[in-house]
Amino acid sequence: MNNVLLINRINPNDQSPRPERITFIIGDMHLEATHQKIYKLIQNLDFVNIEELVIKYNGITVPLNISRIPDIISEFCPQDIKLYGVYGLYEE
Repeated sequence: MNNVLLINRINPNDQSPRPERITFIIGDMHLEATHQKIYKLIQNLDFVNIEELVIKYNGITVPLNISRIPDIISEFCPQDIKLYGVYGLYEE
């Protein structure tokens, strides 16, 4: 069986104030320590609503302005969160 992932193209020049559902593919999601790091990090960001955070088996999804993606990535790196990809998934 093939796994198919339909994604929207992310435009780095998008300055729209409307948040998009952005998915971050993260390693070690089977570890509780990874969940705790992510939760603590997201909780301290003033531009993400922690109640809208969705933790999945392979990462997280959060409503986020496109222009804020680099801000999240820059927070992940010092925390040793293994980031493998960033996607805007098509809504089902």
